[in-house]
Amino acid sequence: MKYILILLQIGFIYLMSAQDTLKTTQKSTKEVVITDKKKEGANIIGKEVIDQCELGKLACCNLAESFENSNTVDVVYSDGVMGGREIQMLGLNGMYSQQLWEGLPYHRGLTQKLGLELVPGIWIENIGVNKGIGSVANGFENISGQINIDFKRPRTTEKLIVNGYISEVAKSDFNFITGLKLSERLATNFFGHTSFSRIKFDNNHDNFIDMPLFWNFNFMNKWHYIGKNGFVLNAAVQVAKNDVKAGELSNHHFTPNPYIINQNTEELQLMLKTAWDINSEKSRSFALTYRFNLATQDGNYGKNIINSKQVFGNVMAIYQSNVFNDHHLFKMGYSYHMDLLDENIGALDFTKREHINGIFIENTYNSPNKDLKIITGIRGDLHNELGFFISPRVDVTFSPSDNHTLKLTSGLGFRTPAMLSEMQGFLISNRNVQIPGSLEAEKAWNSGFVYRFNYKLFNRFKSSFEASYFMTLFQNQLIFNVEEPQLLTASYLKDNSKAQNIQFENIIYFNDFINLKLSYRSDYTTAIFNGEKKMVPLIKTDKFLANLSMNSSNQKWRWSNTILLNGPSRIPNTGNVMPQNSPWFAMWHSQINFIPSEKFDIYIGAENIFNYMQQNRIVSWQNSADSRFDGGMIWGPMDGRRIYIGAKFLIK
Repeated sequence: MKYILILLQIGFIYLMSAQDTLKTTQKSTKEVVITDKKKEGANIIGKEVIDQCELGKLACCNLAESFENSNTVDVVYSDGVMGGREIQMLGLNGMYSQQLWEGLPYHRGLTQKLGLELVPGIWIENIGVNKGIGSVANGFENISGQINIDFKRPRTTEKLIVNGYISEVAKSDFNFITGLKLSERLATNFFGHTSFSRIKFDNNHDNFIDMPLFWNFNFMNKWHYIGKNGFVLNAAVQVAKNDVKAGELSNHHFTPNPYIINQNTEELQLMLKTAWDINSEKSRSFALTYRFNLATQDGNYGKNIINSKQVFGNVMAIYQSNVFNDHHLFKMGYSYHMDLLDENIGALDFTKREHINGIFIENTYNSPNKDLKIITGIRGDLHNELGFFISPRVDVTFSPSDNHTLKLTSGLGFRTPAMLSEMQGFLISNRNVQIPGSLEAEKAWNSGFVYRFNYKLFNRFKSSFEASYFMTLFQNQLIFNVEEPQLLTASYLKDNSKAQNIQFENIIYFNDFINLKLSYRSDYTTAIFNGEKKMVPLIKTDKFLANLSMNSSNQKWRWSNTILLNGPSRIPNTGNVMPQNSPWFAMWHSQINFIPSEKFDIYIGAENIFNYMQQNRIVSWQNSADSRFDGGMIWGPMDGRRIYIGAKFLIK
């Protein structure tokens, strides 16, 4: 199958070159037009937009697989048994970046990590990845960045989309979307999704399933209503269920009972937005938004029983207007945040009862010639247990010409942890666990700059270069200390942890059909462990990315290749079982799309073509009852080469 894929790619290169030779200035009436073609300069400085064109370059079965062509967001495995995945951004784990559902809080707490698996890629209109602290209107929790997911909208959704995918390891994915325009004012759409994998395999021969068995179901319904006198309503409901099973394949002579994991998660989410356009000439409007989330989780990690529940609610009122003149847009608002969390895993339990009332003010200034934009904001939040917090933020963008743009941003954010969910990967072990007896808020300043330069390479090819630097300085951070092989200690660290991120990215547009993205990222994240300053473990120091995208001149064929070169990360003390640092390793993803008509998109591809895997994933895998047993020391990919084929059918 690998050689068939390589032959297809060679044939595709020949086909593209032939079609470019035969290209004429007159379009055929039967030519297929791809409406989601990536636009040059579509990304705002400091913000990456992953649109349908980018999502179509890989299978992107879920949100976790939607960042393969992005060097801003890293999706890594959190443990070597379940294969759970989490985000890393600006050198920090995913809990410091905010997941948003069309501007409102999305997966958090109990489902912060699992939520990546519960968002089907085919549902997504686009993903906005914002580096840095973000707007005060989006809440107090963001520190390192925001990932905003826009789902397909009721008024613009195709009448029907059906998508199916299957890989050589029998991982299957099926989706449908349908949209209905009930009247000129009312529209709705429905989303359905299921995916599953039921085959056990053990390629590294450690007697543990390489990838978990799972089944999930997901359904969403969205509504959009345009009323009279400028009234607009958006509403949505989403229900999801995810069952995962992982662990040892069978009993063997070292262990009386095999180590098995079962994790069952159910989630209900509701979203409602109501808005009134009071005076469009003055940009005067008022909005009320509501979010509700109920999540439950049960099962077991070995002998430790899981029984967790979270109820989350958020209400926000926001008013905006041009107060002084057309160059100033003023926002003010109120938010109420409720988080009722109960986590129980074995003998460990963590409870949080939060009621937070907040107010915020933000002003956006645009200079008359539009070369300067300044956003200043401040919010104050009163926590029912921890008191009052102030979060100032500023964002300055200066564009002296069309080819040069500089952005500066700085601000303070805070959050409270979901203790056990965030240390989940380290809990898949026999470590003795110590957690704080009281709740504290994590607080950090995040500051940085982004510079973009548009130019022509060799005075011929349109190109864009972007460089960024961000630093996060923690005033208080929850640290998970795994420096001793049999101990996990969670404790708060004052003023002694920070993260630095440098990224360079260059995109070259050779013509309308071929572009090349080259990117390099460096992360330097440190904290104090046992009285000594060290790199935070299991965070890569370097990453190179190269993506070559090619479309045929008639847009019927597309080919995407991504090469990733991953740098080392520090591995904590495992009793000489693993080295001190992980090695450099490379990965290659490739996909070919054939679009015979506007109704069909057929694709074949492969992930991790080099078939690189972390072989030694579990410390003391020979005996899961051993006190040194540990599945949390994961730094590389768990699944090997995966060849897949899929098809999408749509009616516009």
